[in-house]
Amino acid sequence: MSAPTPRFAHDQLTDLAVRMLDRAGMEHDKSLAVAHILVEGDLLGHTTHGLGLLAPYLKELEAGTMLRSGEPAVISDRPAALTWDGRRLPGPWLVLKAIDTAIPRARDLDILVGADVIAVIVGEIGPISGERVVEI
Repeated sequence: MSAPTPRFAHDQLTDLAVRMLDRAGMEHDKSLAVAHILVEGDLLGHTTHGLGLLAPYLKELEAGTMLRSGEPAVISDRPAALTWDGRRLPGPWLVLKAIDTAIPRARDLDILVGADVIAVIVGEIGPISGERVVEI
């Protein structure tokens, strides 16, 4: 008989991922966003875009190919459209930031188009968009 599969609480997994990303030098707000999205990806059953991406994120941070801190560069910013250069910042954090920037504009204008370029490993978009869309 095989050993039972270990199970962990959502908050335990998120806390562990946050601590690992923080320890690797990622800004805390970015660590929170990345950890949340990776754990949510697993909970939605998208294991290829869940915590399985944590090791590649840590490798990218160690290699310096993912920025640990900073903000996206604004390429274009008009009321109903914005384009950012993500400058190799963590993809989940960038997408959350873009959506949070877009929501008030979408409410005011009833339309908004956005783009994000040069991010690193965006991951599972489902948990990102699902929790934000209900806010509009």
